[in-house]
Amino acid sequence: MSSSVRETSVTREELRRRTSALMPALKERAARTEQLRQMPPETVQDLVSSGLIRLGNPQRYGGLGVEYDAAFDVSWELGRACGSTAWCYSLWTVHNWWVGHFPALAQEEFFASGPDTLASSALNPTRGQAEPVAGGLRVSGHWSFSSGCDAASWAMLAVPHPNGLIWTLLPRPDYDILDTWFTSGMRGTGSKDIVVRDAFVPEHRTLDPSRAGDGEWTGWELHRRLSYRLPLRCMTGWDLVAPLIGIAQGAVDAFTARLRGTSGPGRTADSVLVQVRLAEASIEVDAAREGSASRPSTGCSRRAVAVPFLSPRRSSAATAMPTPRHTIKASVGTLPPRISAASPWGSPQRPGAMAERRGVLHRTRVLDPRG
Repeated sequence: MSSSVRETSVTREELRRRTSALMPALKERAARTEQLRQMPPETVQDLVSSGLIRLGNPQRYGGLGVEYDAAFDVSWELGRACGSTAWCYSLWTVHNWWVGHFPALAQEEFFASGPDTLASSALNPTRGQAEPVAGGLRVSGHWSFSSGCDAASWAMLAVPHPNGLIWTLLPRPDYDILDTWFTSGMRGTGSKDIVVRDAFVPEHRTLDPSRAGDGEWTGWELHRRLSYRLPLRCMTGWDLVAPLIGIAQGAVDAFTARLRGTSGPGRTADSVLVQVRLAEASIEVDAAREGSASRPSTGCSRRAVAVPFLSPRRSSAATAMPTPRHTIKASVGTLPPRISAASPWGSPQRPGAMAERRGVLHRTRVLDPRG
C-alpha cells in the first residue's frame, strides 16, 4: 500500500533501553508539563523519535514487530517519571492499535501522513449525536476528557447509533478543542473537550467496538497480529492500568528517596509506623504490577498459537484470559481463587515469595536509614 512503512523488529530489551533513556528528561519536565496543562512539544518529539509510539501500530504502518502489550511495560516505566506523559503515551498507543480494527481505507487515511500519527479519544456518547445519511453519518456534539488532544491530528469519538454504540474517526479539521482542563492533578494530560458541528463521517471511518475481534475480523485478516484475535473490549482498560501503577511506583520511589540518609533521633525515617506504611505501599504496588502480568494480551501471545485451527470466534473465547482479581489481598497472604500453585505467588520453588509479599523482607529493606 502507498502509505505502508516497514521497520526492523526490536526486542523488548531494546524498548526498555529506549524508555530508560527518556526518564531523566521526563522527570525534569514533569512540573512544567503540569503548568502547561498539556504535553510539551519536546516530550511529544522525544516519544516519537524513540519509536515507542509505534508499539500500537500494525506492522505495515511502521509497527515494531512486538506485540501490543509491550506498551504497558513502557507506560509503567514512564509513569515513574511523569504521570501525565505516561497517561498520554498509553492512550496514543492504544488508539493506534484500535485503528487496526477499522476498515482498511480508514487505516490508509489515518496513517497517510506517516507512522507517528497521534489520535485522542472521547468515548462517552451522552452529548454526541449521529444521524445516518447516505454513505455514513452526520455527527455533532460535545465530548469531554480527550487526553492528549493538543498533539493529536485525529479524534476517536463514540456516538449513539440505532445498532448500538459506534466509534467514529475524525481528522483535526472536523472538530474544535475547548479548553476546559483546569484540575489539581494530571493537568499535563490536557484532557480537554472536543466539539463537533455537523461533520460528515464516511462509513469506512466507523467501528462497532463490540464486534471488533469478536465477529468482525478486519484487524486479524489484514495484520495477522495475535492481539487482533481477541475481542477489542478485552484489551480496553489495560492501557490506563499501566500508567497508574507506574505513578504509584513513582510516589514510592520519591518518598523513599526523600527519607534516605535522614536517620536520627526524632527523624521520620526512624518511625516504625512510617516504615511499615511505606512497606505496605511498596507491597501493594508490587502486587498490582505482578497482577498486571496476567493481562489478556499476554495470554493471547501464549495461547492463540495453540489454537490456530479454531474459528476466529472460538479462538477469541479460548484466548480471553481472566483479569487479575484481589491482587492487594493476595499481597498479604491470601491467594485469589484463579492463581495456580505454579504462579509466582504460590510457587514452591520460591519459598520466600509469600513472606516477601507479607512485608517481612520489605520492612527491613525498603528503607535503609543508613542511606
